[in-house]
Amino acid sequence: FFINLLTSKSGKKNIFNIIVTLAVMLLFIAGSSQINKIFNYILKHSNPILSTFKAFYAPVGFSVDAIKTGSIFSLFWFIVISVLPFAVLVYVLSLFYQQSVTIAGSVKKSKGGKLINSQSGILSALVRKEMSRYFSSYIYVLNTAISPLMLLFVSIASIFTGKEVLDSFTTNPALLQHIPEFLIAVFTVMLSITATTSSSISIEGKNFWILKSSPLKPTNIFAAKILLHLIIFIPITFISIIIMAYNLKISGFVLLFVFLIPLLNIISSSIMGLIINLLFPKMEWLSEVTVIKQSMSVIVSMAVNTLLVAIPIVAYTLLRPADFMVFASFVCCYLLLLIFGGIYYLSKKGTLLFQNI
Repeated sequence: FFINLLTSKSGKKNIFNIIVTLAVMLLFIAGSSQINKIFNYILKHSNPILSTFKAFYAPVGFSVDAIKTGSIFSLFWFIVISVLPFAVLVYVLSLFYQQSVTIAGSVKKSKGGKLINSQSGILSALVRKEMSRYFSSYIYVLNTAISPLMLLFVSIASIFTGKEVLDSFTTNPALLQHIPEFLIAVFTVMLSITATTSSSISIEGKNFWILKSSPLKPTNIFAAKILLHLIIFIPITFISIIIMAYNLKISGFVLLFVFLIPLLNIISSSIMGLIINLLFPKMEWLSEVTVIKQSMSVIVSMAVNTLLVAIPIVAYTLLRPADFMVFASFVCCYLLLLIFGGIYYLSKKGTLLFQNI
């Protein structure tokens, strides 16, 4: 509410909303990771903290006194002091609520550009359109970009905890050599949870007829939606891998697979997400939340992509290959097979599904 109100006159309100929300989420995660230290500190310094709160916020003193002594007088004043400001706040917010909701739902119209006839020009224009649509919905961004952003946050945190992780592995030398495999597994699983493409068709909603009636090839539309996913996921993932690899001392030829397998997984996940959305489109909706968080295609996409990633992980666990490089090569071939198979499906069956929506 407050963010919408503060950014009501700004053309970049959605970007601002996204940044602020992500910052709050990261702060919450950071705080959660330190919860034990915080809790122990509070227990150790409970009396000074309580005295400080009593001095600066009177209701704390009244509530503590009411709990300790059962004083009705203290309970009465605690309720009055707590409820009265809340009632005033609710009244004030109610005066601006409708304005905030209207602002939140408003969309600025952008000026049209020239038509571009070249294939590369068409694709770049479609990608820009996809990015504009993507960043215009902070719900869309938060629910799809959260996985790579979480990986980035964990990677940055590893700057401070990398030595501790290595020390824990050092106590068991047999585990030390499996750090790259563990890192690849974590990255691939996390990157498979969300895909921008799993709702990219459904998000068009009532405007989908514009795409269908345009002279654009469905394959160009598919490519733009897949490229959006790659543009969002790949840079963040690569930055995260670089940080993690440096902090966990991963080097040599194995580092190539630490980059390559997540990259191929990102591509295959985006293609699978798009295929599933074509199979399970939801074009009639009142709220974006319905298609971004609750639609069948999103749920199925998450399940299928996770399953496809789980197959090589389970195979590695069962087979326990002596040479990780050889196994990683097979995993790359497996992912390439998924990618080219998905591309072929989109070019043939996907086009028909698109036309029949």
